[in-house]
Amino acid sequence: MEKIIFLLLIIVFSITSKSQTLDWIKTVGGICEDVGNSIAINEEGDVFTIGYFCETVDFDPNNNMTNLTSDGFFDIFIQKLDSEGNLIFVKSMGGISDQKGNSIAVDKSNNIYSTGVYTGTSNFDPNDGISYLMGSENIYIQKLDESGNLIWAKGAGGLSHDTGMSITVDNVGNVYSTGFFSITAAFDFNDDTYNLTSSGSRDIFIQKLDSNGNLIWVRGMGGPNSDIGNSIAVDNLGNVYSTGYFSSISDFDPNEENSNFLISNGSWDIFIQKLDSEGNLVWAKGIGGTSDDVGNSIAIDNYGNIYTTGRFSGAVDFDPNDGTYYLEGEGEDIFIQKLDLEGNLIWAKRVGGSNNDIGYSITTDDENNIYITGHFSGAVDFDPNDGTYYLEGEGEDIFIQKLDSEGNLIWAKRVGGTGTGDGLSIKVDEMKNIYITGYFSGTIDFDPDENIFNSISAEGGPNDIFILKLTGELNVGLNYIQQSKVKLYPNPNSGQFNIEISEEVENARFEVVNNLGKKVYKGFLNKTASTINLPGLSSGIYHITIILDTGRKFYTKCILVD
Repeated sequence: MEKIIFLLLIIVFSITSKSQTLDWIKTVGGICEDVGNSIAINEEGDVFTIGYFCETVDFDPNNNMTNLTSDGFFDIFIQKLDSEGNLIFVKSMGGISDQKGNSIAVDKSNNIYSTGVYTGTSNFDPNDGISYLMGSENIYIQKLDESGNLIWAKGAGGLSHDTGMSITVDNVGNVYSTGFFSITAAFDFNDDTYNLTSSGSRDIFIQKLDSNGNLIWVRGMGGPNSDIGNSIAVDNLGNVYSTGYFSSISDFDPNEENSNFLISNGSWDIFIQKLDSEGNLVWAKGIGGTSDDVGNSIAIDNYGNIYTTGRFSGAVDFDPNDGTYYLEGEGEDIFIQKLDLEGNLIWAKRVGGSNNDIGYSITTDDENNIYITGHFSGAVDFDPNDGTYYLEGEGEDIFIQKLDSEGNLIWAKRVGGTGTGDGLSIKVDEMKNIYITGYFSGTIDFDPDENIFNSISAEGGPNDIFILKLTGELNVGLNYIQQSKVKLYPNPNSGQFNIEISEEVENARFEVVNNLGKKVYKGFLNKTASTINLPGLSSGIYHITIILDTGRKFYTKCILVD
């Protein structure tokens, strides 16, 4: 197949030209506590959520009924929706005690990976089979195929408290997870050389499995008190990044022959750690003040820059090296921090008011913009720089915020009402559609547009699950739909890039539109391939859109040319 070559030079969009609208909102819940902890998406636009539920819950968010009933008090659920929010399947795993799903990931073959915690004897085959794991309060890692059938399930832990908090998968199917363990924990029940013993009440673990669930390596880090790994990410080279919190003095070099001690300033400090693909320490950084400071989520952009969010209080130096860069929290405030791949501070931002505000999840898009969700209350200025952009929370409300790669505000949205809510996990697809899950109680207006109301009340239990989709940024009036199989590379580029289309298209054309919505160039494509030159455009960002002969826009993307 020939290559389509476009020459594009682009303009950066202003804040006022951006717009994000509600595509759909789905809620499920019953009379008990039900929580969506983590969300993932695949290339087809399917949406996967994991969390826990109790009693009987109808997991079909539309007009049909698909009830699940927990075996114990809390059971794990995994739900798959299509891009329109219709139920594809829902699965539950559990036993007579408590089980919770904390994190979910999807690989390129649409296999589903999850981690969390189980207690007692639990069946991890969500269908008619039996696959028991047994433990006191142990870590589980599970792999399902795209239809929700069990491929494998693995347990890890000992006789105390062990929990998987976060999971991710790399391009070749290796599986990485983090969380915490206590006393002695077995990470391979067939080989006691993989046992870890904690230095304190709870230590951090990071483990790597292959696609068949075989243990490649496991590492433990910690000190005499409590140390928790909350979030994990992996780059294209297999380097592993994690964040969470530590206390007192903790050794972050997992090699027994070496040490790399971090000392907390308060009871809890934030850590950010980088391991190589073999589990060796590259670097570890500690950040904190005299109060409690926690890293909740970590993400990596296309250049290997590292983004974290969480919460902090009081005065905190966010430069993890020899410099100083203080942020001052009024109450419990949100931080967003960017480090380079060597762990050097690029910038750090504070968002918060006089109440408690927390960032729970962070992600990036293919243009290295940053998306954060969590909760806030009262009046909060969501512009982390010199401007002001206030949102007013009625109670404990959900926020969704977008920053550019320099930490400048693009927009911020509130989802809230007379009830309470938390955004616990956020993802964004190539079309800039945003997906969020979490929980809510009472009555919440889920449309972030101040002039449109879409209020939903919980079923009557303490919390219900929500799954929210916001559309891509249709700031120039384009009618985006799900993209076809199109490859565009390199991006960024020096003035020339390639687009490959995996299917033949007849009489397709393309348009280039600037940030004011003005069409600045148009042309035709010859079936699957064309060569196009676009002279005279100034540097910046533009939208290129491919349009079929029916008038249907089936692909659009922002391209950056150096």
